Amino acid sequence: MFLSPAFALDFLFNNFTTTVNGTNLFLIEDARIDTSTVRLTNDSNQFSFGRLFYPTTVSMKPTSSNSSSLSSFSTSFVFSILPQLSNSPGFGLCFVLSNTTSPPATLAGQYFGIFSDNTESVVAPLLAIEFDTGRNPEFNDPNENHLGIDLNSIISDQIADAQYFNSSNASFVPFNMRTGQNVRAWIDFDGANFEINVTVAPAGLSKPSRPTLNYKNPVIANYVSSEMFVGFSASKTQWVEAQRILAWSFSDTGTLREINTTVAAAPAELLNELARDGSSRVGA
Repeated sequence: MFLSPAFALDFLFNNFTTTVNGTNLFLIEDARIDTSTVRLTNDSNQFSFGRLFYPTTVSMKPTSSNSSSLSSFSTSFVFSILPQLSNSPGFGLCFVLSNTTSPPATLAGQYFGIFSDNTESVVAPLLAIEFDTGRNPEFNDPNENHLGIDLNSIISDQIADAQYFNSSNASFVPFNMRTGQNVRAWIDFDGANFEINVTVAPAGLSKPSRPTLNYKNPVIANYVSSEMFVGFSASKTQWVEAQRILAWSFSDTGTLREINTTVAAAPAELLNELARDGSSRVGA
């Protein structure tokens, strides 16, 4: 169910340049445009983090002032994650809803560049959906290939393995998000029912009929303010992991424009970029 926001927001980026459709995107810290994609961290052997935000905030309160519900939106994006070394620690990236583009006291490393080393982040509200390619036992991570709902905390409130639903045999198919292949994600935020559905699959597949992760909890309202920025954040340590956003569609009108996945950078281009020695990962 879509409740009308005070001001509608609808956009589609099939690729990225410094200015896309006249829109100057917020590229923060190490995030940069690279070959029509957004690279969130750098290639150095130092800690790095970067964020990409759309410059206009999303109105998360419906126009009806007496409603306790939130506005709804849908978004879809194509991303890729590729480590320089296959046996190096993983990090991943987050889709972020935040009331600021630069939360204070945030860290790189395993903190996605959006959280601190405290159990709770120092700023609220903040809601993130992580696509995590690292396993950190102190954060209750089950493995190095999962999704999570993060409510102002690096410790996920709910977690699901990276997999997609195959309707032909009615089963979930696991896949690795850290091979450099293009991955498609869909996020449906139902503000009326305080529900988030997250779906992932290899890019090129149609949206699966069942989500990878379903989260329904009225506590969501505590982590959403009237106006929120939407975007992405990622970080790393001295180990190189290329986290890229290749295409992005967003709408709070109830109709999400379809991404043209054929214009996204080919996986081979990303696989070759970091193939610097014989131990580099150059395939799944």
